[in-house]
Amino acid sequence: MNISVKTEGNKAIIFFEGNVVASIAEDVKNALNSILANDNIKNLEIDFSKVEIIDSVGIIIIIDCYNILQQKEGTIAIKNVNDNIKRVFSLMNLDAHFAIDSV
Repeated sequence: MNISVKTEGNKAIIFFEGNVVASIAEDVKNALNSILANDNIKNLEIDFSKVEIIDSVGIIIIIDCYNILQQKEGTIAIKNVNDNIKRVFSLMNLDAHFAIDSV
C-alpha cells in the first residue's frame, strides 16, 4: 500500500494505491492520524482511484476519520470509487454522512 498526501490550505488530499484491508490497516490508520493531528487540516479528500477493495476494517478507519473531522467542524469526501466500493458505502448509509463520488 502506498499513501501519498497533497495539502491545499486546510484540506489534505490522500491518494491510496492498493487495497484498504485489515492486513495494512495499522499503516493506513497511522498515516491518516498523523495528517489529522495537524490542527490546520479540517477537510480530507481520499482518492480511491487505485483501490479495488475495502473491507470492514478499512471502513472503520474512514468512519474514525469522519468522527475526528466532525469534532474539528470539517468534512471528508471519498473520490473516484469503483461501483463495488460505492455500493458498500451506500449499503452502510455512509453516503448520507459524507460525499462519495464514482469514477
